[in-house]
Amino acid sequence: MSTSHNNHRHCYLLRGQPNNVLPAFLRLCDNFSSVLICAQDPTPYQALHKSNSKTPTKTLAFKQVKNELGQTHDGVLVDLTQGISASALAILAGTVVGQGVLVIVLPDADWLALDDDDMARHLPWPLRPSDVSSYFKHYFLNKLIHEASPFNPLALENIKPIAPIIQADALIKLNASTNSNTGNTYQDEVQTKQSRTYCGSWSR
Repeated sequence: MSTSHNNHRHCYLLRGQPNNVLPAFLRLCDNFSSVLICAQDPTPYQALHKSNSKTPTKTLAFKQVKNELGQTHDGVLVDLTQGISASALAILAGTVVGQGVLVIVLPDADWLALDDDDMARHLPWPLRPSDVSSYFKHYFLNKLIHEASPFNPLALENIKPIAPIIQADALIKLNASTNSNTGNTYQDEVQTKQSRTYCGSWSR
């Protein structure tokens, strides 16, 4: 059986507050060289990460995410506690490199009962986020926790570092070597990968 590596992204769902979620995320990223943290208000993470991280860590607010177009990161944490920006989430997901990790953070409390502060920029005066219900939050949460979702819930106490990312050249050589030992060619493996549409984790 082939043991070749792949470019799947690890997708996890964490629940909690910044003071316990951040150490868990950084533990996941122990072997990474670049991580990004994004939230509606990243201030709590900015105050915490300096004393917790040995990995270069960048923090952003959702309104700054457009600057990340074309950038890449080994690990990305997106805290949706204070609201969800669909455009920001799409951009951030696109920055995660193969074999990297995308973590979504929700609070321990009932997320749907909390105001969605990101809605404030879309509402006409005098409406406020507390005056309306976010139907997109309901839709998103249903998809996030569905059994077919690529996001796996992860207990904060069970965090282990993800393996170091293997660069493209090394990955090709490793796959070629592995397949030569199993009687498969690298071209066979490529064709097999191209035929897969879902492998239990997000890939592209």
